[in-house]
Amino acid sequence: MLSYKPIALSIISALALTACGSSASSNTSPATSKMPSSSVFSIQTNKTAQIVAQGKSARFTITALTKNNKPATGEPVTFYVGIMTPLSQVPPSKWLSSGSTSASSYISSFSKKTNSSGQASITLKGQPLNTMEMIGLKVGSLSSYVSGKGAIGSLDAWWTTPSATPAMPVGNYVKVDPFMAVSSAKTDTINVTVGSTSGVIKGAKVQFIPKINPQKSSSMSSMSSMTTSGASSSMMTNSSGKTTYMLQNPSMTTIPIRIVVTQNGSQRVAGGMNILFKS
Repeated sequence: MLSYKPIALSIISALALTACGSSASSNTSPATSKMPSSSVFSIQTNKTAQIVAQGKSARFTITALTKNNKPATGEPVTFYVGIMTPLSQVPPSKWLSSGSTSASSYISSFSKKTNSSGQASITLKGQPLNTMEMIGLKVGSLSSYVSGKGAIGSLDAWWTTPSATPAMPVGNYVKVDPFMAVSSAKTDTINVTVGSTSGVIKGAKVQFIPKINPQKSSSMSSMSSMTTSGASSSMMTNSSGKTTYMLQNPSMTTIPIRIVVTQNGSQRVAGGMNILFKS
């Protein structure tokens, strides 16, 4: 049975949300309600968050779709990488764009445009223990990144070992569909799949936390100063490792939703993700 709670009406400032902590502490302008002119209306991902073995590469593949759910082909793509320590509450201090000299230390390959299937990929170089990289994305004019400020919506890669503390099983992943979308209806559906190398994870707790900036200033607020809209919800994955959340979003402009997945009480399945809806 689908569960949902309504989201309060709000126009929020663009926020650089982190995967496991607060947002970047810089200034930004309030989100605009102008619909992107690009043909890209939604972004799907093969994985939205993943746990990676120390020193091994990580790969994300995204699929851009049009309003008619067709592949958005030939769209320019830029990835933005922010580096942080997981669970530190300290957000990335800078974001590196794909193709830049500084990003070459973290990115081994990336797509510059979507292909005939609407797909684009980024491969991240292997990183040391307890490194986390958040990935913002721009495809056409649909973007989860605020230039010079940070990523509102972000993919998440966490490098660890089985013996690390906290214990994080390598190979765990979370897939959220869509990762980013233009809202064209009063209700949007968010589908979550949780899995591991041995199969899907049933009975995982999935928290959906819409974030609202309580201050109507241009200042970027930290995650700790953010409040929910009153629509936070927790659900459990079914026997197929899936759950669905119905987002009620009339008259909104931009809303980021933090998703945190745990099992066995408080054990994280992966890093927290930030997905994004725009209208």
